[in-house]
Amino acid sequence: MKKIFVIFLSIIMLSSSMFLGGCSMLNSRSEKENENSQMIKLVESKEAEKAFYHWFTYVDPQAFKKEGFIQSYEIDRNSISKNPMSGIDFDIIINGDSDFIISCNINKNSDGEIESTSATYSDKLSQALER
Repeated sequence: MKKIFVIFLSIIMLSSSMFLGGCSMLNSRSEKENENSQMIKLVESKEAEKAFYHWFTYVDPQAFKKEGFIQSYEIDRNSISKNPMSGIDFDIIINGDSDFIISCNINKNSDGEIESTSATYSDKLSQALER
């Protein structure tokens, strides 16, 4: 009888441990999804656009004008990631061509304003802008 009670108690404890472990996994997954959605909102905000917009005019002074090379852009949502040093890294696709990419980093400064701290350009974009 004592042996059956110990086995029964062990099964209940094991089951409850598995249940609590599953709940914590779901919670951590939802926290990660929440963090990703917050990063997407931040990168696609008007304030962030103001921060990285100067990279367009830096490489193409005629950007978004008839004479300019850069006519449109879109943010690659799949590239958005948290930078371990600070800020958020993401890619901007120029003119809908995945060969023309500006890789940016945005960060909040001490005043709480968003600023773009760095950008790199794909080789094909650099070559196209040199023409």
